[in-house]
Amino acid sequence: NDGVPEALQATGFLKGDTDRWPELQELATGNDELLKIAGVWPRFKEGDDLSGHYTNPFYVRAADGRYYDIAADIGLGVEQVGRGIATADVDADGDLDFVFANQWEPSFFYRNEAAPKNTFLGLYLRHPVSPRSEVLVQPGSPNKDNLSSPAVGATVRFVRPDGMPMVGQVDGGNGHSGVRSPELHFGLGSTDAMQALAIEISYRDRDGQIGMLNLSLKPGWHTVLLPSPGGKPNGPREEAR
Repeated sequence: NDGVPEALQATGFLKGDTDRWPELQELATGNDELLKIAGVWPRFKEGDDLSGHYTNPFYVRAADGRYYDIAADIGLGVEQVGRGIATADVDADGDLDFVFANQWEPSFFYRNEAAPKNTFLGLYLRHPVSPRSEVLVQPGSPNKDNLSSPAVGATVRFVRPDGMPMVGQVDGGNGHSGVRSPELHFGLGSTDAMQALAIEISYRDRDGQIGMLNLSLKPGWHTVLLPSPGGKPNGPREEAR
């Protein structure tokens, strides 16, 4: 929650003893007319290897501004055929946890138990099933009585008290075979837990109409039910015909 992003990477594909990257790279650089014929692809079998003995790096930015892999220092320096990574605050304690999804091997969940010395802002940006004319902000996770779905595409911008700009977008993940929960999580560093933050939210409602919100929120988890600029307030939706 210091507000400086770290980077996880899944590096494995197939574990064996014979390196088959040359064959795969030859396929990837081939003519499209040939590539679409699956029968000419390399036939990988037991014993073939595609980065199967690598370890998944965990990059952290140091004081010199460069990123360094510290996986071996935090217990991640083990061989895994990592094919995907999922991140979320699974236990709702304010820090992000993650899962390594491994191919043909057990997958692993890593729970973040770092000391809570820094504050955070967490946002569940949601579209209500029934359009509403006013924003509704509630503490914590979404209420089961408020039927809603993630506001995919919604963007949040604000500036931390120390002057650092923060930006996040609800997208569910944007890497190959990777995913993250649709909630937005921002590390706030040493920001006081009672310090209100000026939040700007831009989004489109279910009808594609652009909406803008300015909220004042304190650190912690919040659920925001977004109003519907293009919908009928609190009434039944009309289906397109």
